[in-house]
Amino acid sequence: QYESDDRAVILMERDFVNPSSTERHAGTEVVTYTMSGLQGNLQLESYEILDYNQKELQLLNNYFESYFEAQRAYYAGESEDVLNFPEQGNDLFNLLVSNRQSGYFDDYQVMDWKIGKLDYHNEGYDIKVVIDRLIDNPAQDLRENETIIYELQSIGNGEYNITYYDRHLLPFDQYIRIDDFFTRYFKAQRDYYAGANEEVLNMMYEGNSLYQLLENNKAGGAYDDYYVPLENC
Repeated sequence: QYESDDRAVILMERDFVNPSSTERHAGTEVVTYTMSGLQGNLQLESYEILDYNQKELQLLNNYFESYFEAQRAYYAGESEDVLNFPEQGNDLFNLLVSNRQSGYFDDYQVMDWKIGKLDYHNEGYDIKVVIDRLIDNPAQDLRENETIIYELQSIGNGEYNITYYDRHLLPFDQYIRIDDFFTRYFKAQRDYYAGANEEVLNMMYEGNSLYQLLENNKAGGAYDDYYVPLENC
């Protein structure tokens, strides 16, 4: 998700293994990394493990599953139910109508998707949902990953109105740079915890929250054999 030309938030689901821990030996978690330097030297700024209210997460998963199916059916000319999801006349409503009229979305569909982040009860909305999704649009010879931001107002009983929509695409060359960066980062993190070298500390600004977290983890001794399997992130 782009925040500016030089800064982005990366959403990631990853596995971890930590045999030394007395609490969590292994698991899967959804995390965000905030990074800068997209126009130059990539640097990590912060890191957060995301933990959600599971009941509300399930309601939102059900809601967006219905929304993406209704979107597919609308573009295919089968139903107009999707127009009940956004507020009538807002940008998303108008975009859906415009896409349908263009004829370029007849066989468009969302192939896969995952809620990456939730924010609650800020001004103008009840929930902000960030979704990473894979779309397929044969009419435009298009198949790509994208990050979508939806702002929702709750209307009760697990139903919402979509009040805002924004689409963020990560250019392919940036995706390759960031993917390579995290491959190097997780290898360097493992080396650091194992006492091999301190190269990972050069991949972030000295003294920031992630820098301090790594130092504290290393000093505590519970991360000596911690690592992220690279094939599962």
